Amino acid sequence: MRIYFADTRSFAQTDTEALVKRLSALVKPKRLELYMRHRNITKLCAGALLYCALKEHGIDYLNEKSAYTELGKEYFTEKNVFFNISHSKDIACCAVDIYNVGIDCEQVKDSGDILRLAERFFSEKETEYLLSCADKHREFTRIWTMKESYVKYTSQGFSKPVSSFTCIPTDDMCSLPDAFVKTYDVNGAYLSVCSQMNDFPEKLCDMTDFFL
Repeated sequence: MRIYFADTRSFAQTDTEALVKRLSALVKPKRLELYMRHRNITKLCAGALLYCALKEHGIDYLNEKSAYTELGKEYFTEKNVFFNISHSKDIACCAVDIYNVGIDCEQVKDSGDILRLAERFFSEKETEYLLSCADKHREFTRIWTMKESYVKYTSQGFSKPVSSFTCIPTDDMCSLPDAFVKTYDVNGAYLSVCSQMNDFPEKLCDMTDFFL
């Protein structure tokens, strides 16, 4: 498994027009349309990051034949390579592996009634764990990314209630009945990856400077 990320806060001092041109050449038309609609450089970067990650695995993402599951997860029809992407406000990331994979990243939620959200979306054990934590906002965000990475791993979307399974981090790891989840702190954001194999890299591939 390889996990890649880019921190788009570093793009602030870059010629935006030139940067968008470089990134646009690496994404499919659908993602470029999203950028044109929302002007969100992190979404555009996520697509470019995926192109670069797959290129390292010998796959030309723009030309390789792919399809989508009923719930919208993209996969290759003729390659035994799995991938998933995510983005938050400032972080774009993707994971590539020979096994199914799910990834999610979120900025730490430092405001809002997280306990109310936990009561709605977390299992009872997760809520109890959160109540015991000193920094509840950080732990809420970490658990949320772990849960969402599993949802993306299963390809079931939110048809599977997120309160129906429990993710409690122990040394940044969590074991589920059918998968493993590892979480990373990336420049103040949490990034979690879910896989059927407990074989996660210690270090992530920082691609930020590659796009500058």
